[in-house]
Amino acid sequence: MVSEEKIKALVGHEFPGGEYTVKHWENFLFTDCTGVKPMKNNAVHPSALFHVPILGSNTTVTEMMEIGHAEGPDKIQIESYEWDWFHPLKEDVTYKVTGKITEADRCKGEMGNVYDRIQFFFELFDPEGELTARSVITWFYMRERWPEKLMMASMPFMIWMKKLLPKPLRTGFESLMLKMAMIGVKKMFPRYTMGK
Repeated sequence: MVSEEKIKALVGHEFPGGEYTVKHWENFLFTDCTGVKPMKNNAVHPSALFHVPILGSNTTVTEMMEIGHAEGPDKIQIESYEWDWFHPLKEDVTYKVTGKITEADRCKGEMGNVYDRIQFFFELFDPEGELTARSVITWFYMRERWPEKLMMASMPFMIWMKKLLPKPLRTGFESLMLKMAMIGVKKMFPRYTMGK
């Protein structure tokens, strides 16, 4: 697992930045896939803020995963996407885009899961330099999950059990293990502490 110091050191990291122009065809596709009519006055559909800030600041989703030392694409969870619109984005207007990391912390969940919370901050400026939109993306990078450890640790026992126990007993134990993995031992047995 990546060290907490490396994660905290990400605060202040800036992406190269750059420019992005939403073309008419791109806006049409985003508008069409959401099932609405095109917006008036060549305004860009709000869903463009999913990708425009990332690509415009010369980064990618893959790089955002790598910079946070994601252990795989399935180890990312989304906390939030926050968008602020100060003025509508327009088709065929070139916007300057900046991006940086503003928060990076190691966290521990209620069930003992360790994860890193990283926040990305992007801003879009029109050709006159006026702030047009802001996108704040916060992801969780999952590190240690005790249910996975429990399942892996119990695997040899479950294999042994399949050979020796009758099916009704085996099914009950497998159900208990699955329930423990899904809702957690702490919620099933709240009076007993699990320790660190």
